[in-house]
Amino acid sequence: MLLATRWCQDPDSPPWASYKTPTTWAALLALPAAHSWTVRDLHRLLAEHTASGRRVLTHPRNPIAYLSWLLNQVDLTNRPCAMDDVYAAYEAELAAQHRAAASAQRAAAVAARDAGRAALHGDAHHQVRDILTQRARTAAADKADQIRAENAVHAVFTTRRRGPR
Repeated sequence: MLLATRWCQDPDSPPWASYKTPTTWAALLALPAAHSWTVRDLHRLLAEHTASGRRVLTHPRNPIAYLSWLLNQVDLTNRPCAMDDVYAAYEAELAAQHRAAASAQRAAAVAARDAGRAALHGDAHHQVRDILTQRARTAAADKADQIRAENAVHAVFTTRRRGPR
């Protein structure tokens, strides 16, 4: 009954679908509904009928007999939209996997950022910074001592060449 109701109320159904009530359609559509057919499958059935070079009647004399004839032309166990549904489910699963991977990647990036911030403000960082500062001071003092020594040597050589004044 659900398939019949949806068939009658769907705006994409042909106009003749609404010529009969859902109760009238229910007997015919019970078997396709038992095979999990949807309104999209019925629409695809009509589209495939048209694509095969035949036309779909716009005003059949007996809509129920006409749709019954169309349904008898196909194997009801092979829904026309089954592959579309499988593909849509596959795409949905793929999108969910991408979202999960992106979420995990974001979580890993946040954890790495937090770990880096903690290390930047941690004791080890301060100790390393103090050691490097001390080494820089020592290197600067050594360089200053070296320059003083070179200047002293230069002064001695300059004094000897010129002589005392």
